[in-house]
Amino acid sequence: MHMHSYKAEVTEAARALEKDFELSNITDVRRDLLPIVDRLQANPAERYLILKHGRPQAVLMSFQTYNLVKKVMDMLGAETTKEQAMEEAMARLRSERLPAEAGSKVGDRVAAASGS
Repeated sequence: MHMHSYKAEVTEAARALEKDFELSNITDVRRDLLPIVDRLQANPAERYLILKHGRPQAVLMSFQTYNLVKKVMDMLGAETTKEQAMEEAMARLRSERLPAEAGSKVGDRVAAASGS
């Protein structure tokens, strides 16, 4: 993927997530599902927060918005994985270096005590 394309997709996804939700109860969504799907296709940034007994239960969004959200989450996950790999590598290096450093200090003490 080209960097320009990547940035454009992330920007588009961020804009989609910043837009306000349409609130709808589950009964209305069930009744109006086809027109809601048409609206989502016409405006991919629109999302519906579905309420049940006045509490948020689900989000309905276009497939395009879903794919953008998924890509952003995958990219964030990849960055986290890279950071974790770096941290693990650094910890491994530290653990391998510490015993060698400790061993050389002990070796120095043994040599000094034996008069070498």
